[in-house]
Amino acid sequence: MRNERLVRPLLAVLKLALAAALIGYLAKTGCLDLRGLRSMLLGGDILAVAAAAGLFLVNQALAAARLRVLLRSAGVEAGTGVCFRLTMTGFVFNTALPGAVGGDLVKAHALLKLPGERPGMAAGAVVMDRLMGALGLITLGSLSALYLVRRLADSPWAQGRGLGLAGAAAVCMAGGIVSLLLCSRSPKARAWLKERLAKALPAGAAYDAAAGLGRAGKDWGSLARAFGLSLVLQLVGVAGLLALARTAGAPLPPVADMAAVTLVVMLGGTLPLTPGNIGWTEFLAMAGWAAIGSQSGATVYLNWRVLTTLVSLPWGIAYLAGRGRAREDALAPSPTPEPPAGTGARS
Repeated sequence: MRNERLVRPLLAVLKLALAAALIGYLAKTGCLDLRGLRSMLLGGDILAVAAAAGLFLVNQALAAARLRVLLRSAGVEAGTGVCFRLTMTGFVFNTALPGAVGGDLVKAHALLKLPGERPGMAAGAVVMDRLMGALGLITLGSLSALYLVRRLADSPWAQGRGLGLAGAAAVCMAGGIVSLLLCSRSPKARAWLKERLAKALPAGAAYDAAAGLGRAGKDWGSLARAFGLSLVLQLVGVAGLLALARTAGAPLPPVADMAAVTLVVMLGGTLPLTPGNIGWTEFLAMAGWAAIGSQSGATVYLNWRVLTTLVSLPWGIAYLAGRGRAREDALAPSPTPEPPAGTGARS
């Protein structure tokens, strides 16, 4: 236990140091042009920024719809507005906290407050939501890697079989995710999940979360709809990022090449090497976009990160403000009830 308490802060510091080192390297080598970010923030291309922001909101609305589908399959009813609010809040925390799972914990804890006999089952739906999102990204990333292998057959990267290995790894990861989906029906797998969730959820909620995951995993119709939504929302997100690419102020490669590289970069960016993958995703974008003849990858991704964070930030602030009010209410002394009329202290 003592070693674990020491390792976690050390890992957090190392992740922050790596993020700073990557951003510093990109800026020093000229791969990260902060003038593009400044131009975006000052409204240099308002139409591109507005289109990107609108597509991001559509992306998050689709993610909220996927969450609602999986919640319903787990036996939990939640309104569209609630799911959208939690999705936007989760995005902020996934971007800001180490490990890229902070937003999922925020959603799970918020869903525990829903009315019903077993609201903890919603946490299982959040886990399934994460799995379906990963499966959608892996599928599109794998197909994109295969496209790039053929498209860039003469490039040193493709000749070195780098993209082929990336595609094979993505296929293996997809197999792992599918296996997890199948294991959601296994009592042993749910028991393992319950042990892990018990460290992050209140007592009793971990048991319900494992049960919710198992219930959602048996509803193949809902899983199919969630997978379809995952594919569409990833493509909408890519469209938003490419709409913002105009703010980089440099010639751009063909749209199909940019979209394929973007999906591969997004897949590689899921590795939690830095807080919110800051710096790591921009580094991958620099390498990926360079393979298709563009030096704007890191700049475009940084602009996208800043824009999406600014758009979703109000929901994060509202969540923190609500928690602050709830904490104040919990600490406030309860009013002393007045005695009924006509009664008094006896002598």
